[in-house]
Amino acid sequence: MARSEAQKRADKKYEKKRAPRKHYWHFEFYPDSAPENWREIINGWLVDCLVSPLHDSDVNEDGTPKKPMTASSRT
Repeated sequence: MARSEAQKRADKKYEKKRAPRKHYWHFEFYPDSAPENWREIINGWLVDCLVSPLHDSDVNEDGTPKKPMTASSRT
């Protein structure tokens, strides 16, 4: 059975939309719970990485710290 031009266009549009699928992962590490060599470990994964600054001064609306500072996170 011959396929119509409309069906061919629809199939082409579907394949174009479907092809660029990717998977994204998100991990969070805190200095007080990560190993000392966490940067080397991530580099070994051979993936793109973004390291954000630690927001250890963030406070809740009532003025209490969102994440209490520990001795290891002050360095």
